[in-house]
Amino acid sequence: GRVLFRSLLSMCLELRRREIEAEDRRNDLNALFAYMPLGYLRVKLMRNEQGKAYDFYITEANQKLAELTAEPLEHFLHQRGSNASPCYQHDLLTLEKVLNDGCYRTLNHTFDRSGRLCHIVFYSSRADELVGLFLDMTEVDRMRQALTRSEGMLKNVFENMTAGVEIYDAEGRLININPKDMELFGISSKKDVLGINLFENPNISERIRQQIRQEESVDFYT
Repeated sequence: GRVLFRSLLSMCLELRRREIEAEDRRNDLNALFAYMPLGYLRVKLMRNEQGKAYDFYITEANQKLAELTAEPLEHFLHQRGSNASPCYQHDLLTLEKVLNDGCYRTLNHTFDRSGRLCHIVFYSSRADELVGLFLDMTEVDRMRQALTRSEGMLKNVFENMTAGVEIYDAEGRLININPKDMELFGISSKKDVLGINLFENPNISERIRQQIRQEESVDFYT
């Protein structure tokens, strides 16, 4: 009897230990989802008796998602997609495609209320359940647009400046010239000169070639 009692007690203690470990893991995951710098959403598809998905239910969401969308967390948590999203039917088709393909789906979306641009990844976590991760790309997109504008301005300056400009790569090959340079040297087409090697020019001395290779400023006349 004592052996049986000790065995039962040992089993109970082991089960309790595993419950505590499982609870600790759940708490760790909850803390991760709550404080990670990504918006997080977990949904479960709702199906009718014929097995057709007609809506989805939001089982989990974090505060970061609320910040990115400028919606209160209650707008998502424990809500149907038909209540939380004005285009839930389109969302439902996307979710079904992810499930059917057994892969993941990425898309970019700008939220109306916040104006935040997010890169979104949806993947299937288990049968009829999906997870969405939302990465804020707003500042990256603004930097990209600013860079595009800067490149456009530089290109405009390059094309319209009154001095001839030639651009060579590290190997000395000509990769671009501006219209003024073409005018000065009577060049009708860029393709006639692109690729010419500066270091093979007989009018340039070896000393000057070395200075150029060493990235020194050179002022010379031919």
